[in-house]
Amino acid sequence: DGGVLVRVDEGADASRSDGVPLPESWPVLAGGEVTVGEGSLRGLFPVEVSASCSLAVPLAAGGETIGVLCLARPRGQPFGDEQRALARGVADQLSVAISNARYFEASQQTAALEERHRIARDLHDSVSQSLFSLTLHTRTAELALARAGLDSESDLGRPLQQVSELTRGALAEMRALIFELRPGALAEEGLGAALSKHAAAVTAREGLEISVQAPEERLPLTIEQEEHLYRLAQEALHNAVKHAEANHAWIELGARDGEVVLIVRDDGVGFDPAEPHPGHFGLETMRERASRIGAELSLNSAPGRGTTVRVQLPACVAGSPAP
Repeated sequence: DGGVLVRVDEGADASRSDGVPLPESWPVLAGGEVTVGEGSLRGLFPVEVSASCSLAVPLAAGGETIGVLCLARPRGQPFGDEQRALARGVADQLSVAISNARYFEASQQTAALEERHRIARDLHDSVSQSLFSLTLHTRTAELALARAGLDSESDLGRPLQQVSELTRGALAEMRALIFELRPGALAEEGLGAALSKHAAAVTAREGLEISVQAPEERLPLTIEQEEHLYRLAQEALHNAVKHAEANHAWIELGARDGEVVLIVRDDGVGFDPAEPHPGHFGLETMRERASRIGAELSLNSAPGRGTTVRVQLPACVAGSPAP
């Protein structure tokens, strides 16, 4: 929401400060200047410390303030020019380190996405094409048997029919896998179309009835955000099939109240979210994926009452690169 939280704290009462929100109206955030003086940053620190001389230096990257380095000393020991210069130097190094860490994380995500696309292309060009050729050959053999007066119940017809069915099934599975690795509709048509096509594939493969409600127009999302939201819906449907024993699932996607909202719910057996479920549901992975794009993930479930997964992406984040 544009605020600032304490993430690293050393010194007096450090353990009490982690995650505490800090004031939004700091002069240092607005003007990008170092503030020094007796009590000049009153209220700067989230806990009371025996200090009245404060120093705050903004951490800036790409013309944007990404954090603040805050220091405090006991009364009567103000920060001198040398200490201020040292603080600025440390702040500059921290800014570079944070920027590099963000760039590295983004590069890893891009590399993983490109690797999935490469694997999908390789599977399509090799295994998928081979399976398709095999289906054609088996069909040709079946027609040849029919012309020879041998039906599918003959000694040759039965195994050939089994090979044909297995090949068609393997080809369908391969196409579904390729789509999951590289959902082409995602880049070409948007998240709503990709979710509809994935739902149709799951219904055909697993028998789960899935209703999809999504706008025809593309929502204000980046490709990365669409990719992560797609994977979240994919995981929720996987859980509905594998764990929830659901008969019906619903997907809702839309923009409301300044947010992009994705909801996936099912009529399955449900579970108690407070209970540990090692190896099941992948909830931690889903939360991590949501946090990568600045979204909030909430889960509502109870035994016998199905499960609802809700992902909210604030308007200030939607359509912008993840922080």
